[in-house]
Amino acid sequence: MIKGRTWMKWRWMIVVGLLLILSACSSDKPREISSNDVCKACNMGLTDVKYAAQLVKDNGEQEVFDDIGCLMEYMMDIDSSEVSAAFVMDVSKKKWVNAEKATYVYAETNSTPMNYGVIAFDSKKSAEKWVEEQEIGELLTYDDLHDFDWGVHNH
Repeated sequence: MIKGRTWMKWRWMIVVGLLLILSACSSDKPREISSNDVCKACNMGLTDVKYAAQLVKDNGEQEVFDDIGCLMEYMMDIDSSEVSAAFVMDVSKKKWVNAEKATYVYAETNSTPMNYGVIAFDSKKSAEKWVEEQEIGELLTYDDLHDFDWGVHNH
């Protein structure tokens, strides 16, 4: 049987180990949007989830956005080393997609919450199909978003 200070050391090591495991498991997953959520960039309520985006910081903090443009503006203003992961909502399937792996479509007529006009899809094939059906739009990658002219919007 372990006694005294040795037991205290072991107990402390177990607690620290469990905390590290738990924080590693939950730190980079998207969370569901609630009706109380407000965009970190523009302070608007998230009224249409299909345009939502979010990021997870290394410290586990999660920020939500009502528009992909708001996410990108916010990311330009923070140190990228703080970001663990970023997610966007697939506009047609309404499921979270890793922002780096998504394919985006820009069209001036895309009516997004802040009028940035950029929507996300889980695959290039889905995005191409949408562009073909709508007969509008320009395909973009995540890297393209960093150089994209976000232009005038409704902030």
